[in-house]
Amino acid sequence: MERLHPILPGSSPFLTRSLVYVSEDWSCNTEYAERKLGYTPHKDWRVAVRESIADARARGFPWPALAVRS
Repeated sequence: MERLHPILPGSSPFLTRSLVYVSEDWSCNTEYAERKLGYTPHKDWRVAVRESIADARARGFPWPALAVRS
């Protein structure tokens, strides 16, 4: 997509290598984090992310636009 960017409409590539990289299925067990960082989670990370997003919305944090509207 980065190579096609010059001929596609829009100001930035639709899909970049970094976006593909972060969307890969990463698996890191909590024992590794505990050994390396001394961190022990108290809840599932998915629950923590949902709570963080709900808190940001409740505080009026502006939600970013995820799509270009024409």
